Amino acid sequence: MNASTPSSNPPRRLTTKGLLTAATISVGAAAVLLHLLGFTVYTAYLEAWGVNAEQFPKATDWLIINGYYAIWRGTAMLLVLSFKNALWTAASVALFLLYLWILKLPLEPSTQSKQRAYLWPRWLKRLLQVMAFSGAIAASLIPLTLAIYVFTGVPARLGKAIGEEIFQSDYRDFYKGCEKSRTNCIKVLKHEKEIGQGYFLASSQSHLAYFDAATYTSHVLPLAELELRTVRPPKFDLTAK
Repeated sequence: MNASTPSSNPPRRLTTKGLLTAATISVGAAAVLLHLLGFTVYTAYLEAWGVNAEQFPKATDWLIINGYYAIWRGTAMLLVLSFKNALWTAASVALFLLYLWILKLPLEPSTQSKQRAYLWPRWLKRLLQVMAFSGAIAASLIPLTLAIYVFTGVPARLGKAIGEEIFQSDYRDFYKGCEKSRTNCIKVLKHEKEIGQGYFLASSQSHLAYFDAATYTSHVLPLAELELRTVRPPKFDLTAK
């Protein structure tokens, strides 16, 4: 009589193909998130000025780069917000750790619990089984809901907050006027006649958007026959070698 030996499955290892697939998926997901974040920041910024962003479309690579810079700005904003709301941050971390601890609890009941459950009525056992099954489904949906929110809701809300924060920073600078502001002003001329002076916001192949420093209002003008000139010359040290 031959004794049969159980076949041992070798542990699975990551292959080069698997690593390339995972890297491709990660790069694709990161590009989508950066594009969404960059687009939301740009749209929120122009809308804060009262300018329709659809009139000034940007290329995909520009939006991805804008999203990359927005991540660093958003990280700083989140750190400041976490320190300002330390109590809520600590409570959120505690709830998350409690959720992880509940997931690691053993599902098998003890011997005494099995003996007590055996004496329960049939309808009560059925009710508890349905409730346990429903609770398991609800618990499994929590990570999925969080993942959907992280990949869609967080970049949109974060991008809007960053765009509005950049607008507030620029508005405080623009309010100082062309002589004192950090940002250089532009003169808008048509046929050598000045029609406005202010700060550049956006441009497309057909239109120009700028913030007028005299009236504190935003303007969108057809770009045809317009000329832009800087108000102040670039600052640099002539004595530097």
